Amino acid sequence: MGTINNETNLTESPTWEAGVYEFQTTDPVQGGPDGLDNKPTRQLANRTQFLRALCEALANTKAPLESPALTGQPTAPTAEANSHDEQVANTAFVQTAIAAAVSSAIASLVNNSPAALDTLNELATALGNDPNFATTITNALAAKAPLASPALTGTPTGPTAAAGTNTLQLATTAFVQAALSGKLTQTQTDALYAAIGHTHSGYAPLASPALTGTPTAPTATAGTNNAQLANTAFVQAAIAAAVSSAIASLVNNSPAALDTLNELATALGNDPNFATTITNALAAKAPLASPALTGTPTGPTAAAGTNNAQLATTAFVQAATGGKLTQAQTDALYAALGHTHNGYAPLASPALTGTPTAPTAAAGTNNAQLANTAFVRSALMQFGLGTNDLSDWVGDMNALTTSGLWLAATSTNAPNPAISAWFVIVLPNANGLYAAQLAMPQSVNELWFRAENAGVWSAWSKVVGSDSPALTGVPTAPTPPAWSTTDQVSNAYYVHNSIDLRFPSDRASYFCSNGWIIQLGRVNVANTGAFTTLTFPVAFPNRMVSFVGNIISPGVNVTTVLANADAATKTGIPVAVYNVGGAGGGTTPIFYLAIGF
Repeated sequence: MGTINNETNLTESPTWEAGVYEFQTTDPVQGGPDGLDNKPTRQLANRTQFLRALCEALANTKAPLESPALTGQPTAPTAEANSHDEQVANTAFVQTAIAAAVSSAIASLVNNSPAALDTLNELATALGNDPNFATTITNALAAKAPLASPALTGTPTGPTAAAGTNTLQLATTAFVQAALSGKLTQTQTDALYAAIGHTHSGYAPLASPALTGTPTAPTATAGTNNAQLANTAFVQAAIAAAVSSAIASLVNNSPAALDTLNELATALGNDPNFATTITNALAAKAPLASPALTGTPTGPTAAAGTNNAQLATTAFVQAATGGKLTQAQTDALYAALGHTHNGYAPLASPALTGTPTAPTAAAGTNNAQLANTAFVRSALMQFGLGTNDLSDWVGDMNALTTSGLWLAATSTNAPNPAISAWFVIVLPNANGLYAAQLAMPQSVNELWFRAENAGVWSAWSKVVGSDSPALTGVPTAPTPPAWSTTDQVSNAYYVHNSIDLRFPSDRASYFCSNGWIIQLGRVNVANTGAFTTLTFPVAFPNRMVSFVGNIISPGVNVTTVLANADAATKTGIPVAVYNVGGAGGGTTPIFYLAIGF
């Protein structure tokens, strides 16, 4: 036994290795940092460090699903117009909703009014700019007679009915006078007088005369107001003057388009409740002085740089601040508005509570967009997490380079063409040119793997189980720690560092304290390519786990040593030797190393 070397760890680098080196049968045993025996282990360690750094970087840039503390300026897609659910609303959605609400409110206020009367200014003009229009109309209407049982005053007039009319039409004095324009005969007069108790036939008494015919009298001067008799001319003139004066007082210099009740009714839209309608409409308007606006007031956006009394819209504020307010500006703005931030999250590092929601990002999205539970579950489903349903794949298995867990219903380029139903795990790839696949058939307890390098797939390799694996080729394993006494499989590097390895002249066996047995030997094998059983110096109590054979004195041609590990036993293993390109015959001395327990 020789001196045991101190344990030295490999230097690891977070680099993605394009492939993992496979030991060749002709490779020498070589340790050290750049030793060939350490190459595949170093490549795997570099890949591990690379994946670890990648996972840590991704973890540091993502927000947790539960109460994420967002920073910067979170964004979200614009929801469909009229959306009414838990989807997060961005400013574009809010502005659109506000514009639609304002437009709807104005449309409801106008309510199909004629174009000439759909603004307050046009209505004010139609009302003659009279702030007391309702009172004016009410007072004017008070001076008019109702249609039912009017109590007329003054000297009412009306159109004179045609002679002989005998209906409900009112009779004027002219109609009455015309009806009485016929004369009575003396006999009729006497009889009339007798009937009414008069004895002065043909004459009217001074006191209370009952005149007949068409009594006449001189026309009094206009404006006379005494006991003088008034004839029809005086009455008609007085009535005309009174009516003209009343109408003039009613019209009071109104414009020609508004000097009749019909015109006024038309101007008011024939609304019998016009005053109430206008009062209600005005109640929804803000005064010019100190208006207390509600809802979401809007206004025209001032030009950039404006600094006067013009109101500033949110668009003006966003443009002026570049879309961002400092914390101090935000605090000052909220203080000016009387807000205390209650119920609102800040833009920087919001501590959301409750159940925050966000729109579901498209599958494969990889940016700063928020991820909701639907997106996460969809992403997890690719790896068979949180679901009983796997993504299906039908077609050439060489084209399956998308990361995830798949249910492949295909035998094209599958590990076993006789099987067409596989569970396939695809590891992350770059541009579809570098990937790895692990495949397990649904009906057989097997596991296969292979890798894609620059778009070219390697051959499938079968992974053997831990229960009596039948290893082939040149099996490799990571180097156990020095003086390890576990059941970990050893490799040649560990053997070199654990015992003082010498090349014996014939055969030798070394028994390790942890139960392992290392057997070295040199034998001559016929150079025919036919398998010959190599018998070990000592039979392994349980089984052989590793065998390496190599030539000692190679000739001109390349000599290959073959070992049939599948037929290995506790006592020996079939081996064969042949020269590639050379003639057969003769024997070739080989050196072998067998490890077991």
